[in-house]
Amino acid sequence: MTMLHDDHFRPIVLLMGAFLLICPSFGTVSASAGSGLTAAPKATSDHADKTNVGKASQGAKQSVQQVTVDQLRKAIVAHLEARFGSRVGEVEAEILDPSEPVLRPAGPLKLEVINAGGADTAGRRRFRIVPVVAGQETESLDVIADVSLYADVVAPTRMLKPEELIEPDDVGIVRVKVNGVPHHFLVNPDEAVGKSPGKVLQPQMPIRGSSLVKPFTVRKGDRVTIEARRGGLSIQATGITKAAAQLGQYVTVTNQDSGKDVRGRVAGPGLVRVEF
Repeated sequence: MTMLHDDHFRPIVLLMGAFLLICPSFGTVSASAGSGLTAAPKATSDHADKTNVGKASQGAKQSVQQVTVDQLRKAIVAHLEARFGSRVGEVEAEILDPSEPVLRPAGPLKLEVINAGGADTAGRRRFRIVPVVAGQETESLDVIADVSLYADVVAPTRMLKPEELIEPDDVGIVRVKVNGVPHHFLVNPDEAVGKSPGKVLQPQMPIRGSSLVKPFTVRKGDRVTIEARRGGLSIQATGITKAAAQLGQYVTVTNQDSGKDVRGRVAGPGLVRVEF
């Protein structure tokens, strides 16, 4: 067997080195090609992972919903309108807390409002609201709101003075802010017609029931019949009233024949009965 010495390999080694210097990309191409065969599946895997994460994130977003401040406001207004009915003309509410939307599970939403304050008053009120999602109650919300109440009430269309008899055209309806329900203002004009103010009533100012009195049957200066009865005996005279009085009240009358004052009970329009 012929033995090969180092001198035989040296030209071959030098030739390969020269080839690599001339074509430096040869090893890079091979490595790139080789790594490309294994990197392609990894790139596909990374894309799939990102897609799955995106879908999971989107699914998480779709699993909840926002309960907005305006939804809470509308729920409170609807609750109070149903509670008060025709006793108020308008309800307003401004939500003070929470000031940001709250999250609840996704699904058909219904807000059930429960009065926490109890009194039917305006001003700052606390409510408990239970969000019901797809028929299931979720954690309740403690909501604070400023509530304003407005009522349609009776008011004069002109200045009304005491002892005036109120006519249908003298009163109308105005909407005013009230402190609560019930309030003390008249809501039906018929409640004022036929009565008299107990004091001066200004136009457009709500009328309280306590500000009106029954109409006077006789007024100061009216000419009336003074009647005195005993058994079947009846004596009559003409007199002038010295004050206004309602039916059944006592009034002082000046007898025109004698000039004397007598006191009698108003028995009807133009009639005052005295006892003897």
